[in-house]
Amino acid sequence: MALNKSSLAKDLESVFNQDLPTDLNEIKKVKSTNKKKAKNMADAIDKFVKSASVDVKGLEMLPGTQCMTNPGQPVVAPGSGATTGPGTGMTTAPAKLNPATGIDCAKVY
Repeated sequence: MALNKSSLAKDLESVFNQDLPTDLNEIKKVKSTNKKKAKNMADAIDKFVKSASVDVKGLEMLPGTQCMTNPGQPVVAPGSGATTGPGTGMTTAPAKLNPATGIDCAKVY
């Protein structure tokens, strides 16, 4: 999922604006300053996230699973001969990450 800079900036700005002074003229100045700070911080965080490299060489995968199911079974229909019901084939579940190996393996540079 990509980082949404505008959403991050709004969240940061709302945190900065939690403790505002009581003077109305000061509130306008502080809000303006907080908006600039929040935008700059969001830009810096976005730049860091885009330039960071992550090393995950200790990550392991669990093998996928295969299930063999029954072939079609004969069905006797009244008034006609025996017919064969549809069989079900082999299904495969994809491989998954091994959660135990993901705890301490990733390092951000």
